[in-house]
Amino acid sequence: MDIPLPEPREATAKGEVVIRCRGVKKSYGEREILHGIDLDVRKGETLVIMGGSGHGKSTLLRLMIGAEKANAGSVELFGQDMNVKNDELLYPIKKRFGVLFQSSALYGSMTVGENISLLLEEHTDLDRKIIDIIVKLKLEQVGLRRCEDLMPSELSGGMRKRVGLARAIALDPEIIFYDEPGAGLDPVVLAQIDQLIIGLGEKLGVASIVVTHEMQSAFRIADRMVLLYNGRIIADGTPEEMRANPAVEAFIHGRSDGGEIGARDGSGFVEDLLGGK
Repeated sequence: MDIPLPEPREATAKGEVVIRCRGVKKSYGEREILHGIDLDVRKGETLVIMGGSGHGKSTLLRLMIGAEKANAGSVELFGQDMNVKNDELLYPIKKRFGVLFQSSALYGSMTVGENISLLLEEHTDLDRKIIDIIVKLKLEQVGLRRCEDLMPSELSGGMRKRVGLARAIALDPEIIFYDEPGAGLDPVVLAQIDQLIIGLGEKLGVASIVVTHEMQSAFRIADRMVLLYNGRIIADGTPEEMRANPAVEAFIHGRSDGGEIGARDGSGFVEDLLGGK
């Protein structure tokens, strides 16, 4: 059966819309990954994007940050179309958001402080002493006081995530993108990262877009959640609304069985729980 798709809805009533996706499609060769995504994100909102592997959540994030271009539709950040061919037009926009990558993406040959200061050196004309002060402040914000002289190899996985987050907020962004922030972390450290995400959202007033498959974390941090299945948004709501949604129940149940949505017994697992079979 066809899965009933939710009606497009306004983002949580916070600030103005900072991300607007309309009819977004993305293909690799003949394989279409995203099939017409409509989505708004507002300033101050924490949006969690959930979905099984291969269902489009990381692809959507890459389109939002301008790392890839959509084949159809539009992705706008602060009113700027991210699909333009002239990447120079995106330079001012890219200074307004930060990204925490799944692997933290730290330069192993640089100290913690150098990893964070790199963005400030490239994108500002600040004096070296001011940059050093900002680095210390950003490390303080993520709970890593006096760590600027350490090398990434000297850090635990959770500490590397924190350094990656300090770098992501170095330019005081208005949007922070998180790509699987809980990947490889134990539950205690993951809970600490979740508290950082919540705290930064509250203190900085940023929009936070979090791609994750960690369900406990997702429900802990989200103002709003969307579930992607086969490149479509099939559920969109607050954590309370999503807990009662059969498609979300299917996703969680499918994960707990160690499988992906639609993979169990070769049949459509989401369709099963929605009464299709």
